[in-house]
Amino acid sequence: MKEKLRLLKKVAHLYYEKDLNQREIAKLLEVSRPQVSRMLTNAKKEGIVKITILDKVDSCQDLEILLKKYFSLKDAVVVPTTNYIPDMIRQVVGKAGANYLKNKIKNNYKIGVSWGISIYEMVKALEPTETNGIEVVQLIGGLGQTAPVLQSFEFSKQLANKFNGTCHLLHAPGITSKKEIADSLKKDKEISRILELGKDVDIAIVGLDALWRHRSLVQVENLCEDDLRILEDKKAVGQTCFRFYDSRGNICSQQLNDRVIGINLDELRGINTVIGVATSLDTIDAILGGLRSGFLDVLISDEKTVEEIIVQQEDLISNGAK
Repeated sequence: MKEKLRLLKKVAHLYYEKDLNQREIAKLLEVSRPQVSRMLTNAKKEGIVKITILDKVDSCQDLEILLKKYFSLKDAVVVPTTNYIPDMIRQVVGKAGANYLKNKIKNNYKIGVSWGISIYEMVKALEPTETNGIEVVQLIGGLGQTAPVLQSFEFSKQLANKFNGTCHLLHAPGITSKKEIADSLKKDKEISRILELGKDVDIAIVGLDALWRHRSLVQVENLCEDDLRILEDKKAVGQTCFRFYDSRGNICSQQLNDRVIGINLDELRGINTVIGVATSLDTIDAILGGLRSGFLDVLISDEKTVEEIIVQQEDLISNGAK
């Protein structure tokens, strides 16, 4: 009897906590899929699994509806996080992002990946998935001296491995010290090829943050003190793919923009599905500015963050701002 209960608990753990489907569990345990289905049913009968529908979910659905309404999004995922400590919020949102991506991916899809600490959590949470023909494209260059684990090329490689796909890496800095250097690098045959591939992905995953304020975590090569003063003077609130924008989503500095090696915001708007993954730890202003810029199709975030975003957007509308 104890052995049977242990097996039921294992199946329930794989299905509900590890997000494996019944076919994957059947293959792993060397049983049939109907057997797995029966074990999941028995796990409920034995009290191993209890399913509770929370009222909180309804309020998050309301927030998702408002996000789609105010920012013309195709979709939104708002995660209830009231009971989580701040350090865990990125992990919870990252897992929600991983589940969303797993459900959207189809064979032969091309996925573009930029940078973001919440993206790091998303990729880490993603379980290996059986797919064919997946290609992952690095959308922006590197961060210089930042730890490899937080680099876009590492996200891209890990994501390709999770989908058993191939990876196209952008071997260049994200920001150069001069426009002329960026222009020269973009003419390189391999860099040019990757940049063109990035424009043609089916799904792009991007972060929204004020990365220049996370200097304990990231060191952006070639972003000097003069550049930081420009961002402050221009009232920059966030960035996506090293494209720095203000609270209305407008590019802050063309001078900085010209030095970036990676996809730009207009090119992001041309991609079928752009998914933003971010929390209040990435700063609410950065997320709100990105939403107003109009390059996002989907936002995955947490309840508290989205509540504040909705309040600020409704204030803007009530004040008659366009």
